[in-house]
Amino acid sequence: MTETPTTTPGRENRAPGAYRPPQSQHATQNPRTSQVGQKPAEEAKEPSTPPLGISPDWSKEIQDAARKMFDHLRANYVFSRDKSSYWRRTHDGTFAQTPQEDLKRHLMKEGFQVMAQMVPGQIGSARLFDEAIVFLQNHCFVTSVFNISGHRPGILRTREGKSVLVPDGMRPLNPSPGDCGETLQFLFDLLGESQLPYFLAWMKAALEDYASGKPDGWRSSHMLGLVGPAGCGKSMLQTLISEWLNGGEADPYDMLIGSDRGRFNQDLANAAHWRMEDKAPIHKMSQRLSYSENVKHCCVTRTLNIEAKGRDKIQLPTFRRLTISCNEESEAQTNLPYLNEGIRDKLIILQCSKVGTLSADYHANITRFRNEMPAFLHYLMKEHVVPPELKEGGERMGFREYINPDICLLYTSPSPRDRTR
Repeated sequence: MTETPTTTPGRENRAPGAYRPPQSQHATQNPRTSQVGQKPAEEAKEPSTPPLGISPDWSKEIQDAARKMFDHLRANYVFSRDKSSYWRRTHDGTFAQTPQEDLKRHLMKEGFQVMAQMVPGQIGSARLFDEAIVFLQNHCFVTSVFNISGHRPGILRTREGKSVLVPDGMRPLNPSPGDCGETLQFLFDLLGESQLPYFLAWMKAALEDYASGKPDGWRSSHMLGLVGPAGCGKSMLQTLISEWLNGGEADPYDMLIGSDRGRFNQDLANAAHWRMEDKAPIHKMSQRLSYSENVKHCCVTRTLNIEAKGRDKIQLPTFRRLTISCNEESEAQTNLPYLNEGIRDKLIILQCSKVGTLSADYHANITRFRNEMPAFLHYLMKEHVVPPELKEGGERMGFREYINPDICLLYTSPSPRDRTR
């Protein structure tokens, strides 16, 4: 009779090919995922403003044509007051900055030349172009322009009455049915059977919120901590998280430890994945407690005070998910938030084991997982169901916290250096 090998949480014996995703008869499409691939958000409707320069002597046909022309301007062109710049909607719904001399060429191609020829008195295209510029500056303006994670291209209006153009915005996720066996096997080998459900729940919630493009519906989130030996695959998982969230990542470490004064943070505003790895140990207890409070704030709030060169500071909602990876040594784990009751429920801390199926060729590994990305997104967003036991007590974030017991013992006690500070 063969003995069953013993395991510890997060350290199961993992034979290659052993993991298969659980199947559920109750898997349903989350209504949030119906937002995937929708058209860019429409700008808020405004009352129609009579176009400048329309003469009451013109025929109804010409007046109607002029109104259509200026409605076209309102829908497809924006003037930014902070930089005195013009932005034009492109074929894919994003906005491209357009110098004023180029603006005229685009307007001529879009019918302004024909309009100029229709108007009695031969006012000409130059006069009509001047009218268009004045109209844009008076009726189609925004306060500033920022690329902000989690928002579709278009105009965002703040509670303070400011309007912000998001020119590029989030790209749609493209889930598609298919085989994601290698991705799931990698996650199983790295995290083990007992920890994997927590990661899948964390990733599923992130994808659903990101795909919705609706800040008011974004949930608070856990910080994901990955602890394991060097070269085990934890950095690869962080890279995949960035890929699954459309590639944007930035390092928030300086902001979290309070050493970012005077620095611009546009990179954080535009990144869905706030990624930290292999940071220097934090020995001062006061600094570690401050760091932990900042982590907690980032997990439970949606807004960010954005500072960019040459622009006024502005507070806007941004989508982000926070991760950190570190080695197993107790010194390295001082980069994890200091564990107390105020932050415990904001953390998912997982112990990682070395994955033997990764090759030495980084690009080959990434290519392999990228090929499965549409299928993995489809599995998580439309098939995977978070186990009910994970949801108990975790309604605010969609599921409850988890801290691997072995890691908890290592990093909750202050080191000798900490006790003196």
